[in-house]
Amino acid sequence: LLAQAAAQWASNKEETSTTQRQSDAEKKPSKPLSLHITQLSFDATEYHVRNAFVEQGCIVDSVRLVYDRDGTTRTFRGVAFVDVADEESYQKALKLDRSTLLKRRINVRPTKSPSQLANIVQRTKDLVAEKIRKEREQESLRPHEKKKKEGHDSKKKGKSSSEKSGVHKKSSSAKKHKSTGGKGEGSDRKLTKKERNRRAAIIMRRKGAKR
Repeated sequence: LLAQAAAQWASNKEETSTTQRQSDAEKKPSKPLSLHITQLSFDATEYHVRNAFVEQGCIVDSVRLVYDRDGTTRTFRGVAFVDVADEESYQKALKLDRSTLLKRRINVRPTKSPSQLANIVQRTKDLVAEKIRKEREQESLRPHEKKKKEGHDSKKKGKSSSEKSGVHKKSSSAKKHKSTGGKGEGSDRKLTKKERNRRAAIIMRRKGAKR
């Protein structure tokens, strides 16, 4: 009887343990509930970060601060990752976004999964490649635009010179016309014999009148 009771007790204990494990598995989230914290004060410690989330009512599993390492020294980057135990804690933690910790307004956002981070990196690479391509296209067009501009300036300069030359010719013609007393081209016409005789007679009469 004693052996039978012991066997029954062991069986009941195993069933209880199995049920507890199943219950814990159901409560455990399917994916890690992790939060990405930025803009932390450089004086912040793990205690400061953990305490802020505990006071918000979160069940905190872990806190990881991010450091820059330089040889034997390390410098806190003002960034941390906080893992919480359940969905309720996760939602409460998100409400700390833009709250103040050690006189700094912090950002609290969901941690990106590896696939999401990979997509972000790829999009960034694509944007950079597109920007470089556009810059190269603009650089290749610059010599053509410069040559086109030079041709336009040369044409404009030639036109300006022609206009100046025309104005000079007009000015010279006007001066010549003025110096000839406005007689124009008729004053250079060759006189006939009759006209020459008439002009000579007029000149002789003027000389006689003067005497």
